[in-house]
This record gives sequence, structure tokens and C-alpha cells, in this order.
Amino acid sequence: MESRVGLTEALLAGGIAGTVVDALLFPIDTLKTRLQSSQGFWAAGGFRNVYSGLSAAMLGSAPNAAAFFGTYELTKSFLFHGGYMSPVSSQMTAGAIGAIASCIARVPADNVKQKVQAGRHASTIETLRAINRTQGMSGFFIGFRATVLREMPFSVIQFTVWEDLKRRLRKYHQRKLNAWESGLCGSVAGALAAALTTPIDVLKTRQMIGEAPKLKSTRKALVNIFHREGISGLFSGFLPRIQLCFFGGLIFFSAYDASLSFIHNALFVTPSDQNYRNSEDSSAAPQNVLGDTATKNSQALCKHRHQTTVSEALFAGGIAGICVDTVLFPLDTLKTRLQSSQGFQKAGGFKGVYRGIGAAVIGSAPIASLFFGAYEFTKHTLEHRMGVAEGEGGWVVPMVAGIVGETVACFMVVPTENIKQKVQAGLHPTAIKSLLSILEEEGPRGLYRGYSATVLREVPFSIIQYPIWEALKHQLIISRNDCSLASWESGLCGAAAGAIAATLTTPLDVAKTRLMLRSSDRMGVQYSGTFETMRSILRQDGVLALFSGLGPRVHFNVLGGLVFFSAYERALMLLRDTTGSSCSE
Repeated sequence: MESRVGLTEALLAGGIAGTVVDALLFPIDTLKTRLQSSQGFWAAGGFRNVYSGLSAAMLGSAPNAAAFFGTYELTKSFLFHGGYMSPVSSQMTAGAIGAIASCIARVPADNVKQKVQAGRHASTIETLRAINRTQGMSGFFIGFRATVLREMPFSVIQFTVWEDLKRRLRKYHQRKLNAWESGLCGSVAGALAAALTTPIDVLKTRQMIGEAPKLKSTRKALVNIFHREGISGLFSGFLPRIQLCFFGGLIFFSAYDASLSFIHNALFVTPSDQNYRNSEDSSAAPQNVLGDTATKNSQALCKHRHQTTVSEALFAGGIAGICVDTVLFPLDTLKTRLQSSQGFQKAGGFKGVYRGIGAAVIGSAPIASLFFGAYEFTKHTLEHRMGVAEGEGGWVVPMVAGIVGETVACFMVVPTENIKQKVQAGLHPTAIKSLLSILEEEGPRGLYRGYSATVLREVPFSIIQYPIWEALKHQLIISRNDCSLASWESGLCGAAAGAIAATLTTPLDVAKTRLMLRSSDRMGVQYSGTFETMRSILRQDGVLALFSGLGPRVHFNVLGGLVFFSAYERALMLLRDTTGSSCSE
């Protein structure tokens, strides 16, 4: 029988999953909104500015998903385990109640987001002010009924199908499902639910952007769209909605199950609980004895797996750094321009997204080499002093190692970033001219402008990212009879960790960018000092300005984490194959 999910676990895991999926798939959601607009796709914005309204979505995603899953798991547990309903009935009822609860957070966020997506207003702040000025608080809940009418059948279909597919897969495999298997079940369920509820979604979109006729009856409003535009009008945006819900289901349910497992193991399971669970599993399910023995053998084996040497870390880190900086440089450019105080279009828009790549590529290998060399050296030293095997040092070891690694790497990061970002923002045409200009105007000290802001960004980023990466890898390793992960598995762990760290440290990144660009505030005063810069941005532009460039930054760190850690692990494997090292050494 599937174990119960606690309310705290559901809230945390749901919030994480919601944030991840909204950040990754926002452009598809924008295209869907514009296709559903009665003014037509191109008039609503076409393919331009597909990240418009992202900040509103990000602010609402975590509370929305947390409210849904908290209510869903609590209701399902009460109805089923209390003996009031069958499993299917409890899932359907819990899905409907969860949808209603989540709409309280979803509807205001969607009202703001979709007006920006459809080009009604230029920014989230402007939209908030316009709604509040013209309609008051009730304006934020326009389309509430249509949203509930969409979300209730959607959730009833999606979560019932999701739970049923998981149950069938568990029965077939005779084991607990992995996060990605749960995600596949969710993607199929989401696509099916999206196909059946698209007409209600069209009505909800038009009500929110002010294009639907003011009819009290939802049925009459749908009939009105059908009479004016035919069946195609009711299913406008059908394909992007299917894609959004398919890939969204894959990411969302994978992230939810992975977060749930991680949170449960990290916060709620003590060693005595684990021993009790192992003994209970072995006595209650004799067919799993070999699996339990394999897990214990895996843990014993992995205590003696090959430790990464400093020379290996230097070489593999350099390769990984070049890979990620080359592949994802355009995203980094877009993020820099979004964070520039002169505005995205004036900073270059979508033009010349590879400007400054020379500085980035030249600096990427030594930066990554310095980081991983210091990281692995510090980690091994601490583990040796603590008398524990690799990966057994808990959260403290990767946290401290990450801090040391970033502090060392920043001696190369800061000059590279100063040169690169000035080219990206259009202040200089080439990396060479940027370098010469900095040296001529400020001397060598100019290359280290924004050093403290960079350290203040990188240290908390590493404190968040590397412990999560190590913990996710450790959980994967001990879950099976093997001492190592495939490079892509390590990359997936790094992608998840990078997304969380990037979201939480974006304000520091905005401050760092503006300091490096020598930007000025609205009063013409040049920014000075990390925290003073953040206060100035908050005071003059609001909290959303502190999260400018969030979408590209999260995308960059998700894809960057995937590429970077995959390349790092792959390079380590190649080095070990060349030198004859193995995990049993």
C-alpha cells in the first residue's frame, strides 16, 4: 500500500513542483493565451516577448501548487483512510476540492499574467495598478467561476488518471515508482484532461483579458463563442495547451515526487525509522529480501567508491565549464539585458546574443577548474577529518566546500563577468575593447568591480545548490545496487538543484549585474554597494524588479546544471577509464 503523505510534505513538494514547471514552460503558456485571444495571435503579440507576465506567474505558482497539493493529500487521506470512500472516489473528490482551494491563489495571478501576455499592459506592476484603479479588489477575481469550472473537471480527470496509471505501474513492476515514472503518468493524464477542458479554458482566458461578452451563464458564453467562431474558436490554442499540460505534467509530477521523497527523507525520517521500515518491509514482503540485501550491499560498496582527486576535478571542471558557457551563452545574454537598468530593448533585445562569448569561453575553463579543484579538495579534507566515507558528511560538508570553491573561483569569475556583461549590454562592441576600456578608465581595480556582490551571490547559491546536488545523487546511489550514477543522472540532480538556487538568489544577481554595468538609479545616482543597490531597486521599482531576468536565469541554471554536471561526471568517467580507476578502489 502507498504510504500517506503528510500535509507539510505536500505543501513543500507542491510549491517546489509548481515553481519549476511554471518557470520552464512559461513561453508555451504565453503562446496559448495569445492563440485564444479574440484579437488574433499576431495582434496579441505573436512570438514576441514570450516571457511577458512571468513575474506574476512566479509569485503565484508556489502558493497555488502548495494549496492544491496540501488540500488534495489531506482530503484524499481523510476520505480513503477514514473509510468514507473508495480510492477512485476519494481521488476525484480530493482533486475537485484541491482545485477550488488553489483557485484563490491562481485567479489573481492569472488575471495579471494573461493581461501582460496579451499585450494589454507593459508590465506586471502596471497591470496590478490598472486593475486596482479601475475595478478594485474584485477585478483580480474576474473569471473565478470559469477558472473553477475548468480546474474542477481538469483535476478530477488528471489526478484520477494519474493515480490509476501509477497504481497499474506499481502493480506491474512490483515496486515503488521513480519520480520520472510518476511524471510520465502525469503527462499522459494532463494531456487527456487538457484536451477535454479546452473550451472552458478559452472562455476563462477571454474573461480575464476582457474580451468575453458579459453573460452571467457560462453555457451562454460558450454558445456565443461557438456561434461567432465555430468549433475552432472553442478549441483555439488546443495544441499549445496539450503540449503545456503534457510536458508540464512530466516536469510537475516528476518534481513533486522527487521533492516529496527528498523532503521526507531529509526532514522526517530518522535512522531508527529507517531501520524499523527496513525490518518491516523484510518481514511483510519476503519477495523483496534480495532487493533489501542489494540496497545494503550498495551502501557498503559505495563507501569504498573512487574519490575524485584534485587533478581530476580541475580537468573535468574545465571541460564542463566550456560546455555549459558555450551552449547556453544566449540565455545568459538575455538575462543580463533584462536586468539592465536601461531596459531590455535598449540593452540589445534579441540582437547579437553571442556578444562577449570570447571573454566567457576564455574564462570558463579556469573558473570551473578552480571551483571544482577547491571544492573536491575541501570536501575530501573535511570528510577525512570527520572520519566519514565520501557522501556521508551530511549537508555541512558540501556547503563549506561550495563556499570555499566559489570564493576561490570568484578571482577569475569577476574580471570575466565585468568584460562579458558590458559587451552583452551593448556598452562595448567586443571583449578586447571592453577590457582596454576598463583598464584605461579604472585600472586593474575596474576588473574587480562588483566582487563583493558576486561573492554574496555565489556563496548562497552554492550553499543551496551543492548540498541539494550531493543529497540527490546520494539518494539515487543508495536506492540501487551500484556505486555510481550515469552522467545524465548527475546532470538531472544538478538541474533540479540549480533551479532552486537560481530562484532564491536572483535579487543578488540583479544587484551584481547593475554594479558591473555601472548603472544609475532613476534619480541618476550610480549604484554603490550590494545591499544599497537592492534597497534602491526595491524602493524605486518594486519587488518584481529584484527578480528581473528570473525566467532566463532559471532556464540557464536548469539547462546549465544538466549540461554542466553531466559533462563534469562524464569527463571524470573518461579520466578514470584512462587511468584504470574504478569504484571499488
